[in-house]
Amino acid sequence: MTTIAQTLSYRALELRTWLYAALLIAANVALPQLFHLAGLGGAVFVPILFFTLLAAVRYGAACAATVAVLSPLVSFALVGMPAAATLWTLMIKGVAMAAVAGLLIRPGYAVRLWQVAVVAAAAQVVGMAFQIAILGTFAPAWAAVTTALPGIALQIAAVWAICRLSR
Repeated sequence: MTTIAQTLSYRALELRTWLYAALLIAANVALPQLFHLAGLGGAVFVPILFFTLLAAVRYGAACAATVAVLSPLVSFALVGMPAAATLWTLMIKGVAMAAVAGLLIRPGYAVRLWQVAVVAAAAQVVGMAFQIAILGTFAPAWAAVTTALPGIALQIAAVWAICRLSR
């Protein structure tokens, strides 16, 4: 009987993970559109990474990896943004968030501000390394990170606050 209960519980958890992923993907498509409608630059606030960061620290690596890969692809297919040239970098940054959060954050424990910051920073470092490898130069990769610093800081604070409030 315990095996059946564990199996059913696992399936419910899996279904919940996919439902969260679907909602977060939809939010990751909608939020950048709102930023662009308001005249706020995507390069500064990087809104397409917000719900990926939330998925990474709140819902786990599987949910975050799904959101990281599918959000840019769905958004590009539906609205043509982000630019095709940035799709791989965004997906790699999101998968890095998922991986680092999976290693750093233990399920069921409170998420610390420093943990959210490390997850976000690791994604930027991995994304920057990928851009340097592809472009063969440091300057554009560094410019993308420094331009996005205000948005990254806001995302770290907002995701940490959401995690604190939703315990």
